[in-house]
Amino acid sequence: MPKHDDPIHDDNQLKICFEAQSPLKELLYNSDFFVQLECRAEMDGTLGAQTVTLIKTADETIPEGKLGFMATSMLPDGFSSHVVNFTGRLKEITSRPITMALSGQGRGIRDLKSDAAAAKSMGIVNFFAVTGNIAPDHKPDDKGYYPPYVKGYTDSLDTLAALKELPAELSLGAAVNPFKYTPEDQCLQYAKMFRKCANGADFIVTQAGWDLKKYQELQWFMQMRELVRPVLARIMFLSIEQAQNLGKINMPGLVIPLPVASKLQDLAGSKDQKQAVSSEAFIKYQCDLLALQTVGLKFLGYNGIEIAGLYDSDIFKQFWEAYEKASSAIPSYLEWLSKWHDFHENKSLAAAPTFHSGRSHYLFSNLLEPEPLNYDANSSQLASASLAQPPWSDKLKATLLRSDADGFAAKMAKKFIKRGDEKTYGIDNSSCPKRLTICPCGNSRSDGYCEANHAPCIFKKVVELSAVFNEMNLLD
Repeated sequence: MPKHDDPIHDDNQLKICFEAQSPLKELLYNSDFFVQLECRAEMDGTLGAQTVTLIKTADETIPEGKLGFMATSMLPDGFSSHVVNFTGRLKEITSRPITMALSGQGRGIRDLKSDAAAAKSMGIVNFFAVTGNIAPDHKPDDKGYYPPYVKGYTDSLDTLAALKELPAELSLGAAVNPFKYTPEDQCLQYAKMFRKCANGADFIVTQAGWDLKKYQELQWFMQMRELVRPVLARIMFLSIEQAQNLGKINMPGLVIPLPVASKLQDLAGSKDQKQAVSSEAFIKYQCDLLALQTVGLKFLGYNGIEIAGLYDSDIFKQFWEAYEKASSAIPSYLEWLSKWHDFHENKSLAAAPTFHSGRSHYLFSNLLEPEPLNYDANSSQLASASLAQPPWSDKLKATLLRSDADGFAAKMAKKFIKRGDEKTYGIDNSSCPKRLTICPCGNSRSDGYCEANHAPCIFKKVVELSAVFNEMNLLD
């Protein structure tokens, strides 16, 4: 796969700019609360009539300077698409800022830079880099082992670094998944977020979830570490069909709390039921839930929201009316907090225990309480956490494979033991379907298992070994 510094001819296109829009990072800093609406292409890569209507409705509803659109690369079948033409069509029907997603699923750096160049020639200056989910045609063998994907995966870190080097003023975004419920996964996600910012990320978009403690945790962590970046909180609408098949839907990284899942399934009914399902109650519940969630996100300090899974203009109007009503009726964080707990009957929105993990870890022990609202060094209490000890064989292998290791045993180990990158303490990355070597993706499950659910994420071992060698500071 080409490295991010490989020269390509398409770089010259980045000097062309026809009516370039404002960088998203500036709008996020200047707007009191920004809304970015995800738009997905049809299977043939075109812009559907329903999406056009949705865009026009949002244009008419939300004031200037507070709305933008994300041209997502994910198609309904799980593959990532070539979105340049789709993005250009979006620009033809709206003057609002457009962000183009660049997915590394099946695409190399040369492809991604060419896409960015083509989009920049149309005046698009906002890009969102993701590694991408496991491609639907990337299948395991009989033993559950994922062979290398022929088309490969480009890590979002490499995409960001490549775009940062291009001769153009771009606004670059990256994702973070705060919905991690083991200390190891938590460390990995936040460490990678720092690396993304170091590689050029100007703004952050979270994965979607409903646990507001995790949203506040991210804000507190960034404030504690003095990481200043605008952050959009992604919120998710689910369809009736998805609610009826929650156990089968493939949305990597998405954690649906039991109280929310139970209510959605109750309102959606069974797909085998003979009586008609009441879509009105199902839609109203989600609009009320996400409107109240959005009000809370504003109190928690988010620069705005990114709306995913919403493709119908009437549902958008219903949601926005619910948000404006809730926003005007809830003047303070304390009142919102009370209504949020009442809405869920004080039930926990943490991830449900799994076979692999029965704990739900938060970085702070006093999240989503009346005080403090923002991080405070004196009153924001770090929660204790213990990392699992790696097997003695992994510790011995990592010790022998270190660059400063000397002696006969170390020389033999370096000669004969199959090993990965030194940054992964010699752990071979072949168990990672995407063959990532520096940091994990954000798609692992709440218990740390890979999105393919065949093994723990290899970077869990990396965290454990970094603790053994007292090098956790190197993670970010």
